[in-house]
Amino acid sequence: MHPSTKYLGDGVQVARPYNHRGVAYASHQERVHGPGGDAVGHLTGREADLMIGRFVRRGGVVRAQRYGALTLTLPNRPGRWVTLTPTSDPWRITGRQYEDMELLAANEHRIRITRDRNGVASIEAGFTRIPPGATRVIRRRGWLHEEPHAEAARISAAGRMAMAFRWAKTNDVLQVLTGLYVDAALEAANNR
Repeated sequence: MHPSTKYLGDGVQVARPYNHRGVAYASHQERVHGPGGDAVGHLTGREADLMIGRFVRRGGVVRAQRYGALTLTLPNRPGRWVTLTPTSDPWRITGRQYEDMELLAANEHRIRITRDRNGVASIEAGFTRIPPGATRVIRRRGWLHEEPHAEAARISAAGRMAMAFRWAKTNDVLQVLTGLYVDAALEAANNR
């Protein structure tokens, strides 16, 4: 674990020198399991999405647990696997946050993080603007895949998984939740 990792009430902040103010919000805790033991760290939405995409392109398998953890395995690497656990539980998404995320999903390739002259961030996507307070929660929970050195962003695997949970709960289909989680993670990894 990196010594400058900060655990916040609704997220985890990690050092990333390429981001605004040198920090970013983690979307997943990464645990690499192997013969020599486990290594633990945190990944931003972008890093987790890229990792999932790499595993799939290399013939890997993605499995999900009901609580939201993803297990990534490669068939040619027995005894080694990676577990990605969301830093914010998917079921913490509120109805209002789900609505905001749906608005962003409708304009996903136009999402950007903008800052006012005081440095306060807001999310904009087409004609949609998420106010600073809601933006802060969405970012802290790792629900965005933010590009370094740019305003561009997308919905991360963690964000899509939270949306999948809310949708499954609303439609009373929680029995297929793990499949929805896998679909959400793969969609985020392929949505470039």
